[in-house]
Amino acid sequence: MVRGRDEAPRDLGGLLQWSIANAGSRGGNGEAAPPMAPSEEDRAWFQEAMNSQLNVAHRMREIKGWLEQEGAESAPTLEDKEQLLDELLDIVEDIDHARDLRPIGGLPTLLHLLEGEQPSLRAGAASVIGAAAQNNEPVQQWLLEGGALPPLVEQLSDDNAAARVAAFTAVSCLVRKYPPGREALVEGPGL
Repeated sequence: MVRGRDEAPRDLGGLLQWSIANAGSRGGNGEAAPPMAPSEEDRAWFQEAMNSQLNVAHRMREIKGWLEQEGAESAPTLEDKEQLLDELLDIVEDIDHARDLRPIGGLPTLLHLLEGEQPSLRAGAASVIGAAAQNNEPVQQWLLEGGALPPLVEQLSDDNAAARVAAFTAVSCLVRKYPPGREALVEGPGL
């Protein structure tokens, strides 16, 4: 039974029938609907979505700047830096934003944190590296060439369990499905 345009389907079969009847038409009669000009609300939404993409790269630069601050009165606290790393982790989980780490110069900042005294920052930096590298060959190559592997392998024997786990995950992401990474691991610092 084909339902009317306004009647909600009650199962998957009904949903399929309703979709077929209403796809690309106004009244289910098979005639294509003429293209509609976007409303002001749709235009505003689209503009906001486009601006948010630009704002992500800007935000990554801000985070990098805050993570690099040390010793100054206005420098972020340890908790602030942990939160900034969590935010950066959320951002780089998107494959395109992971690639943005390179143009903003994010690797030296992350490597500095990997070698720092705070276990939570070592773990956070390793987590960001792992998320960025995961199934992302250009980023894997860039991280490998940038020297991310040796400090991660060293962190595998960290006294802090969270830092060890994050390093293990990052090493795994750096070499998974990337033969040059596996070769570098075996030939270089190794396990």
